[in-house]
Amino acid sequence: MNPLMGNGFYRLNTILALLSTEEMTYSVQELSLLLDVAKETLYDDLILIMKEEENSFTVCAEDEELEDFVYSEEFEKKLRSGAYDAVELFVETPFPSDLQMVLTDREWSALSDFLRDREYDMKDRNRRMLIKNSVSAVSDRELALRNSIRMWMEDRKNLELEYEGKSGRVNTFTVRPVRILHNVADDLIYLVAEGQDASGALRLFFYRFDRIHKAAPSDRLLPEADLSDEIRGLDIIWGTEMGEPIHVKLRVYDEVGVADRVRKDLGERAKDHFRKDGDYYLYEDDVIGINKFAVWVRGYGASMIVLEPKELAERMIRSARERIRYYEGGDGPREEQSEKGGI
Repeated sequence: MNPLMGNGFYRLNTILALLSTEEMTYSVQELSLLLDVAKETLYDDLILIMKEEENSFTVCAEDEELEDFVYSEEFEKKLRSGAYDAVELFVETPFPSDLQMVLTDREWSALSDFLRDREYDMKDRNRRMLIKNSVSAVSDRELALRNSIRMWMEDRKNLELEYEGKSGRVNTFTVRPVRILHNVADDLIYLVAEGQDASGALRLFFYRFDRIHKAAPSDRLLPEADLSDEIRGLDIIWGTEMGEPIHVKLRVYDEVGVADRVRKDLGERAKDHFRKDGDYYLYEDDVIGINKFAVWVRGYGASMIVLEPKELAERMIRSARERIRYYEGGDGPREEQSEKGGI
C-alpha cells in the first residue's frame, strides 16, 4: 500500500475529491488500482461515508437502473461481496456550482502532491476544490422564481405551489408566503410559508426552491392564526428544525479567508454577533436548529472551536474521536487534544 494511503483522513479526503469531480467517475476496482489500497479498505471508507448522518455527501451509482445506494445491512453485505466492484460511482454534494470539494490549504497540497506523483491530470479542477465552505451560486430558474415570489409577497398574495416531496410525488398546496431563507448548512433556498396541516391547523412549512415545480398567485383564503413567535424564530434558524433557542459561542481562526466567509454565511447577524478578539474571532449568538448548526461548524474543520454549549463541544469532539478511532485501526484516540484542531 502507498504509505500516504495508510493515513485514513488523507485517504478519505482523496476518495471524496476524486468522486466529486464532474468529469470522472470511478469504480471500486479503479479506485483500488489508482490509490493502491485493498478493496476491503475502500468498502470500509464507503460505508463510513454512507453511515455518517451529519456529513453532506451522498454516494451514487452512475447506472440509474441499479438500486439506490442507500445504506442498509443488506446493501453492506452486497458491497462487501464484490457485487458493486465494477459500478461507476460518484459523490453528490449540496453545492450545485463548480465547487466540488471543500479542502484546507494543507489538504489540497497533500492531494496535489499525491496526484502529481501518480501522473494524474487535474486540469482546471484545482480551484474548485480549494475554497472551504463557500456558498454556491443560485440557478437561473431559482433566481427567477425567487424574484416572482418576492413580488407576490409584497402584494400580500397567497400562492398555489406545485411541490415535489421526498417520495417524488408532486402535490398542490395553497400557502401564505412568510420568508425566503438561504440555509448555508445545506446550501439550499427555502420558502417558509403558512399552510394547513392534515388536521386543518395553520403552521409553518419549509419548501425547497429546487422542488417547487410551479408557483402562482391564488385567490384561495387561509385561516388566520398567531404564528408570530415561530416567525420571529426564523431570524436565528438553521435548516428547517424548529425548537427552542440555544446559546452558542465559537472561536474562529481566520485561516485562508475564513472570517470573510463566516461573515457571508451569517449575513446581517455578523454585525452584532461576530467580532475580532485578539488573534481570532468570536461568534456568539442564539440559534434554533442545533443539528444543522453543527453541520455548518464541522464544515470549517479546525478553523472553528466550540466554546458553548458544553454539550455541542462534547458532541463534536466525540464525533472526531470516533473518526480517529476508525482510522487508527481501533487503537483509540489520544486522551488529550490540542486547543486548536481538536474538533
